[in-house]
Amino acid sequence: MSSGIGEGYGRAGQFLELGLRFGLAIALGAWGGWKLDARWGTKPWMMLLLLILSFAAAFYWLLLRLKDLQRRAEEEERQDHAS
Repeated sequence: MSSGIGEGYGRAGQFLELGLRFGLAIALGAWGGWKLDARWGTKPWMMLLLLILSFAAAFYWLLLRLKDLQRRAEEEERQDHAS
Protein backbone atom coordinates (compact mmCIF):
# COMPACT_ATOMS: atom_id res chain seq x y z
CA MET A 1 0.00 0.00 0.00
CA SER A 2 2.79 2.44 0.73
CA SER A 3 4.13 2.03 -2.82
CA GLY A 4 0.78 3.29 -4.14
CA ILE A 5 0.99 6.38 -1.98
CA GLY A 6 4.62 6.99 -2.95
CA GLU A 7 3.75 6.52 -6.61
CA GLY A 8 0.96 9.08 -6.28
CA TYR A 9 3.32 11.61 -4.72
CA GLY A 10 5.85 10.94 -7.48
CA ARG A 11 3.26 11.65 -10.18
CA ALA A 12 2.07 14.76 -8.35
CA GLY A 13 5.68 15.95 -8.20
CA GLN A 14 6.04 15.50 -11.95
CA PHE A 15 3.00 17.65 -12.64
CA LEU A 16 4.11 20.23 -10.08
CA GLU A 17 7.42 20.45 -11.93
CA LEU A 18 5.56 21.02 -15.21
CA GLY A 19 3.56 23.90 -13.78
CA LEU A 20 6.52 25.54 -12.09
CA ARG A 21 8.75 25.35 -15.16
CA PHE A 22 5.98 26.66 -17.40
CA GLY A 23 5.28 29.61 -15.08
CA LEU A 24 8.93 30.40 -14.43
CA ALA A 25 9.80 30.41 -18.13
CA ILE A 26 7.06 32.93 -18.84
CA ALA A 27 7.92 35.06 -15.81
CA LEU A 28 11.62 35.13 -16.74
CA GLY A 29 10.76 36.12 -20.31
CA ALA A 30 8.57 38.98 -19.09
CA TRP A 31 11.21 40.13 -16.59
CA GLY A 32 13.98 40.00 -19.19
CA GLY A 33 11.86 41.99 -21.64
CA TRP A 34 11.03 44.56 -18.97
CA LYS A 35 14.74 44.97 -18.19
CA LEU A 36 15.61 45.36 -21.88
CA ASP A 37 12.82 47.90 -22.32
CA ALA A 38 14.21 49.93 -19.42
CA ARG A 39 17.72 49.79 -20.89
CA TRP A 40 16.85 50.51 -24.53
CA GLY A 41 13.74 52.66 -24.04
CA THR A 42 11.56 50.41 -26.21
CA LYS A 43 8.71 50.09 -23.73
CA PRO A 44 6.63 47.77 -24.08
CA TRP A 45 7.91 46.04 -27.22
CA MET A 46 10.76 43.93 -25.84
CA MET A 47 8.63 42.73 -22.94
CA LEU A 48 5.85 41.72 -25.31
CA LEU A 49 8.27 40.02 -27.68
CA LEU A 50 10.07 38.05 -24.99
CA LEU A 51 6.78 37.22 -23.27
CA ILE A 52 5.39 35.74 -26.49
CA LEU A 53 8.62 33.87 -27.23
CA SER A 54 8.91 32.50 -23.70
CA PHE A 55 5.25 31.41 -23.74
CA ALA A 56 5.77 29.60 -27.05
CA ALA A 57 8.95 27.91 -25.80
CA ALA A 58 7.35 26.92 -22.49
CA PHE A 59 4.29 25.52 -24.27
CA TYR A 60 6.49 23.54 -26.68
CA TRP A 61 8.52 22.13 -23.79
CA LEU A 62 5.31 21.29 -21.93
CA LEU A 63 3.96 19.34 -24.91
CA LEU A 64 7.22 17.40 -25.27
CA ARG A 65 7.28 16.59 -21.56
CA LEU A 66 3.65 15.46 -21.49
CA LYS A 67 4.28 13.26 -24.52
CA ASP A 68 7.23 11.70 -22.71
CA LEU A 69 5.15 11.11 -19.56
CA GLN A 70 2.43 9.49 -21.63
CA ARG A 71 4.96 7.22 -23.35
CA ARG A 72 6.39 6.15 -19.99
CA ALA A 73 2.92 5.44 -18.59
CA GLU A 74 2.10 3.28 -21.63
CA GLU A 75 5.38 1.36 -21.22
CA GLU A 76 4.63 0.75 -17.54
CA GLU A 77 1.14 -0.45 -18.41
CA ARG A 78 2.53 -2.86 -21.02
CA GLN A 79 5.05 -4.21 -18.50
CA ASP A 80 2.29 -4.68 -15.91
CA HIS A 81 0.17 -6.62 -18.38
CA ALA A 82 3.15 -8.74 -19.45
CA SER A 83 3.88 -9.78 -15.85
